[in-house]
Amino acid sequence: MDADLRLLRYFVALAEELHFTRAAARLHIAQQPLSAAIRRFEADLGVELFRRTTRHVELTDAGRALLEPARAALHAAGDALAAARATGSGIAGDLIFGLSSGARYGLEPLFAALAARHPALHLHTRQDSAAPLLADLRQGRLDIAMTFGAQIPADLEHERLKDEPVILAVAATHPLADRQTIALGELRDETFALDVPGANPDYDDAVVDACRRSGFEPHTRASSVFHDAWEGAVHTERFVGLTVRTALHAAHRDLRLLSLREPFTFPLDLVWRHQTGTRRPSLGAVLTTARHVRREQGWR
Repeated sequence: MDADLRLLRYFVALAEELHFTRAAARLHIAQQPLSAAIRRFEADLGVELFRRTTRHVELTDAGRALLEPARAALHAAGDALAAARATGSGIAGDLIFGLSSGARYGLEPLFAALAARHPALHLHTRQDSAAPLLADLRQGRLDIAMTFGAQIPADLEHERLKDEPVILAVAATHPLADRQTIALGELRDETFALDVPGANPDYDDAVVDACRRSGFEPHTRASSVFHDAWEGAVHTERFVGLTVRTALHAAHRDLRLLSLREPFTFPLDLVWRHQTGTRRPSLGAVLTTARHVRREQGWR
């Protein structure tokens, strides 16, 4: 016989509760229909799943053998139904998500929530600096992007996900590596690592402006055009860099992170093309989930 999902659900509830009254309450049915359904299930299977006395209920060997496969079957059925509903509502398929080099870490809650809420939606991430991401959005090569420290142009839509406190990164061998905090004014003789030329001019401008507000014109050096060049400049060339904690892996290149006495932030924004007519359901799902995670995590 083919066990229907309702009987499997009844069986799992009773197997976990081992009490007819509690299992019936959990299933929102009366105790008598539950008892009758379990007896019918056992008759169909030709085995006893529970031993019942006036005082307690326990699983038989056959019941214990069925429990894990029954749970797996219910989970699989739930996933299948969720995928069908997601596809029917348009929240399915592929979505290309651009990720700024400054927003590589710390977004796990967002991606975990998207996977849990919309299992039929498959994200394909591409990492780059802000300027190439914005250009790819305009050309339709990306569906949505997360930018770091960028001023968003008026022809694109955006929403702030969070403002990240700025910190100073130095190499472990740098004379400042043992410091916990530092004032920007103490860095007037240091060289600041900037982004790859043209990759994120807004970040570069923000670094220079912060130094000017602290009373000095900074020495700067643009990063080379290769992956992790900014971190490489800080690590190997003894430059210093302004960044945020979520831009760096905890053990990345053995860098030391110092808090700034003049607190300011870099913005992380979700950016997408203006949608004519009705917004794509998959894009709307990402934005709705992001707002939920922002509230839940206390971002901003």
